[in-house]
Order: sequence, then C-alpha cells, then structure tokens
Amino acid sequence: MGAGQSSFVILYHRTPFDEAKDKDGKRIWVDQKSPNGIIPTLRNLFRSCEKGTWIAWRRVEDKSKQGTERIEMDNPSPFTLCRIPLEDEQISSFYHITSKECFWPILHTFPTYFNVNNANWQIFEEVNKCFADAACAEAAEGATVWVHDYNLWLAPGYIRAERPDLKIALFHHTPFPGNDVFAILPWCEQIIESLLCCDVVGFHIPRYTENFARAASTLVGAKRGPKVPVDKKFIEVGTALSEGTVTSHLEHNGRTIQLLSSPVGTSPDLIQELCWSPSVESHGELIVQDTKKGRKLILSASRVDYTKGNEELLLAFERLLERRKDLHGQVVLMLACVAAASGMKIYEDTQRSIEEMAGRIN
Repeated sequence: MGAGQSSFVILYHRTPFDEAKDKDGKRIWVDQKSPNGIIPTLRNLFRSCEKGTWIAWRRVEDKSKQGTERIEMDNPSPFTLCRIPLEDEQISSFYHITSKECFWPILHTFPTYFNVNNANWQIFEEVNKCFADAACAEAAEGATVWVHDYNLWLAPGYIRAERPDLKIALFHHTPFPGNDVFAILPWCEQIIESLLCCDVVGFHIPRYTENFARAASTLVGAKRGPKVPVDKKFIEVGTALSEGTVTSHLEHNGRTIQLLSSPVGTSPDLIQELCWSPSVESHGELIVQDTKKGRKLILSASRVDYTKGNEELLLAFERLLERRKDLHGQVVLMLACVAAASGMKIYEDTQRSIEEMAGRIN
C-alpha cells in the first residue's frame, strides 16, 4: 500500500462534528451535544500539524455500493475527515454489542455482566481492519497515527503489519482491569499483541498502566522495563487507585513500547463560562438560599451506566434516611445522570432501576 499525504492521523469511531442540515437542506457540521470532552481536545491537535486526517465511520445501507468519504474541514484548522462506510449490522455488533456488552463489563471489573455470546469477534476484526486500512492509505511516510480507545484494540496490529514505517500510539480512555479479569476475554492474547505493536500506549492513571504491563508480561511474555516513581499529582489527593512506582516501558519482539499515565483534564474556560451564565447563576442563588436555611446538598454528576455507582449511591442515601430520621428535609441528594447511548438493554434496565429507586426514596 502506498503512502498518503497526512503527517498526523487520528482514529476515533465518532466524527469530530455532528452532521446536520440547514434550512435549505444543505449539509452542515455542528458541535456535538454530548458532554464528551475528548472530541474538542482531539480537534485542537490539528492546529499544530500541516496535514491531518480524522478517521471515523458513517452509516450506510449497502457497503458494497459506498466508498470512503473524504471531506475537507476547516475548524479549528484545515484537516480531512475520512469516513469509512459501515452497515447497520456492523455498527450494532461492533459498538453496541461486542464493545459495550462484552468488553465494557470486563474493563470496569464487572465480570458477572460478561457473556461471551454477546460478542461477534469476526465483525470486530473486520471493522478494526477497515479503520487500519484507511489509516495506512492516508498516512504519509513516517507519519504519526494515534488510535483511540478499546473499540480499536486491533487496529495497531493491522497497521504495523502493513506500514512498519509509521509511528503508532494508542490512548485507552477506559480503565484497564487486573490481569485475572482481563484474561477472561478469550481474545486477550491477540488484543495484547496488537497493543504491543504501538510505539506508545497511554492510560489515565498509573494503576491502569501497571495492570496493562502485568497483562503483557503474563499473557505474551513481554519484558518489563524499570519502574519509575509516579508523578506526585497522582498521590496527593488519595491512594485508592494509586501506585508508588510505574513501569516505564515494555520490550517485545525487538521493539520498545513506551507507557504513559496521563489523565484527560477538564476545560477550565468552559467551566468558567458555564458558571457565569445567567441560568447557572440563578440556580446557584437558589442553592445558596437553601443552604442558609441549614439544608445540605449532595451533588452527584454521572451517566446512566451500571459502572458509575448510581444505584449504589441511591441505596446508601436511602439507608441514611432510614437510620437518621432527623435528617429528613435537611439533606437533599441531586443525582444528575446524562442519558446513555440508546439501543442497549442493559442501560435501559439501569435507567429504569434509577427511576424506581428515586421514586421509592421520595
């Protein structure tokens, strides 16, 4: 496969903007409504490269009649959006079933929710190969390809086999579980081998990095490099998920894979803008007046997901009110839950459970 022209290629299943139509029916691109902070962060990376490409999917009825769509974007700076065609069955199996119903509970250490029958490994391989092929076609000689999240676990392996000249990185936006849990996946060795085709693999915190290093060492015999002290920012606010030291790199098949621990931060400017908006200020004043009367507010912001602990929080609050009658009317729990992606029964069941528990408590 020949080299493309992009010096920097991002692989992420979602597009950088939502597709919409203006009043004349013309296609336009608008900011996504989702609070997902990953996408604007990734978009801004194109400011510092001359030629960049973002690879995502698009839904089509018949893949055989559709090719890859290339769109020139100009926000925040010029880059190419490359959309590979996927049919409904591929999207449903790859994302809603295999990724969310099979991998998700393992990644968050909820093995009782795991069911191997919820996965179609062949389709998962096919979709990852589509992303990898698109990356190889777009990337210039020696370019950097940055793969994002567990949905594209296999892409680095396919890319490395086709384009050994490329620099490949992957950032894992979810937890990486302990080795005993990760090894439940029948394809755990194939996944690790693919990730070890990267030059850099990144995780949010040192604990996830160490979990990956242990899995790589145990499952496929990767050699662990020396451990280095973790940055103090990881241990100054608590030690529940901390590590004192972390593996710096792995060695496998004659290659060195650097390991990074780098949590995605918040956007201070966005938070400041929201705090000073009239609607937030008016709600804030109501909270202030409430607290002056002696009432306490417990605020929890989350998403409708069984891994987020919303149901456990409601049970704990219910038990508090049962044991402390004197707190009735004096403490309020505000549980703000962003709706989960539609089309998945497990999240629909979680939503129903949260609503039933909230109704019972009230």
